[in-house]
Amino acid sequence: MKHFLTKRLFLLLGLSLTIACSSDDEETVTITNLSFTAVASGAGNNVVTVTPSSTGGTSYSVDFGTNASDDVTVTAGPGVSYTYPEVDASYTIVVTASATDAINATSEQIVAVDFNEPIPSVLEGTWVFKHIAEAINVGPAIGSGEWFKNSLADVVTRACLFDDQFIFNADGTYANVVGESTWLEPDLNGVSEEKCGTPQAPFDGTATATWNHDDVANTITINGVGAFLGLTKLYNLSLIKTAADAKEQIIYNVVSISDDKNTLVVEIEFQSAGFFTMTFAKSGSAGASLPTTDTDGDGKLDYEDSCPTVSGTGTDGCPVVTAPTTAPSEPTLPSSDVVSIFSDAYTDLEATWNPGWGQTTASETEIIANNTVRKYTALNFSGIDFGSNKVDLTAVTTVTFDYWTPNLATLKLKLVDFGVNVDLDPKPEGVITISAPVLETWTTVTVSLSDLENITSDGKIGQLVWDGGSGSEVLYIDNLYFY
Repeated sequence: MKHFLTKRLFLLLGLSLTIACSSDDEETVTITNLSFTAVASGAGNNVVTVTPSSTGGTSYSVDFGTNASDDVTVTAGPGVSYTYPEVDASYTIVVTASATDAINATSEQIVAVDFNEPIPSVLEGTWVFKHIAEAINVGPAIGSGEWFKNSLADVVTRACLFDDQFIFNADGTYANVVGESTWLEPDLNGVSEEKCGTPQAPFDGTATATWNHDDVANTITINGVGAFLGLTKLYNLSLIKTAADAKEQIIYNVVSISDDKNTLVVEIEFQSAGFFTMTFAKSGSAGASLPTTDTDGDGKLDYEDSCPTVSGTGTDGCPVVTAPTTAPSEPTLPSSDVVSIFSDAYTDLEATWNPGWGQTTASETEIIANNTVRKYTALNFSGIDFGSNKVDLTAVTTVTFDYWTPNLATLKLKLVDFGVNVDLDPKPEGVITISAPVLETWTTVTVSLSDLENITSDGKIGQLVWDGGSGSEVLYIDNLYFY
């Protein structure tokens, strides 16, 4: 029977002391005053520490009184500990004191171990990323998704990540179960783009690992090369960029644990004033599977609805909107003066359009009036990443573009300046804001770069970001270039 009572140790019976000496040899050392304390501790109250003392004794053998072969320990006097089986039982502890030229002395006590079943940690069990929008947030503060936040649609498109398991075993061991496919990233995994793919060692679940939850410091420590919680690349004040960089220990900070113990929020500061905040759900709880909600009541579930808060009859769940039937005027500037991003009139820079930064936006090209345009639907934001083809601002002074929209209330174009310090994060942004876009008409916007705050004449534009939507708007773009 296990007792769930205040930890205690019963010291039963008295101690008996046997002292031996020799009357035939006056030089024989006599050991006297042999005694010892026995103190119980540990989560289950079954770790007993024995501290012996005597007059004349220089070493002590402590027999903890079990039938096991590991229960005899030698000490010079400091306390020694033994972990008893997790059951209520009594044991006779015998301490033998020894010294050079002395006859050994012994002392014994009967110790009753009253085992307390340890209270399980709230972390014990299997966790997955919570199947919600903003389960993963990246920004300059804890909980901020300013730099990245996953959408509900990402739970489907990144299902190989949202089914990864993070297992906290009761015995202190830890395991990652990532299956046959998980989320891979170019820098860390050497792939061409972010995508699902075969897990790579040592992040493939083969790590031998342990965990510890310090509920006073509110930290979770994962020990074991290749073991991780959430994302493989995260480390304290840095990012793991190669498999050879895998760390022996990673510390995460607990932001909150829900009252029902089914939702866990942790954060890790990966750079100064740069945080990943991650939300997990315990396996088997409601948050561990896709929600079956239809917020706008249009018959399309939120996770497959490109406009989950706006009812629509379109196949994507969005309202059916009008589209342009004409093309904007073709630019006439000499190609030698232009750095083109998107235009039939010029040769465009190579770039990645609509990279996976957690947006709801879908992007594609369309032919309208024999002219290629770029169409964005379900717009909240969308990026254009130039990679190594950055726009050198020493050669240009102006940016221009044509837009057409049926329903945007605000349109923003952000120019992200990678500048000289490519490692600076967040990077400076110049923002062009059109507070009341002209609707259903092709409109040309031309802005001098010198009018944009944070953009320097010797900068290098590495990314453009369309912004201003709420997730339901449509935007057409053409003739986007610098000159």
